[in-house]
Amino acid sequence: MTKEEAKQVCTDAVEAWGIEPQVNIAIEEAAELTVALEHFRRGRATMKEVQTEIADVLICCLQLSLIFGEDGVDSEFQSKLERLKGRIERSKQNVSKKEYYGG
Repeated sequence: MTKEEAKQVCTDAVEAWGIEPQVNIAIEEAAELTVALEHFRRGRATMKEVQTEIADVLICCLQLSLIFGEDGVDSEFQSKLERLKGRIERSKQNVSKKEYYGG
């Protein structure tokens, strides 16, 4: 399925069932992912179970993006990625300094 097809399916879901129910489902799916990750850390869930929950959350996030404004979400996403990139670069510089100074 293409990104545009996925977007259309998510748009159809919001139109079919409404905003509030889809927001509620997103909350539930995020909680299920949290539980799956906790279980995985303890050896009580499989990689497949975690992957399934991640997929559910990604679908819900696409729906939430459509509900709350795709352009705004995309802008924030790019901003967050740039911030993460900067943090990674600073972290690498700090590691290099520690290695240089014997830290």
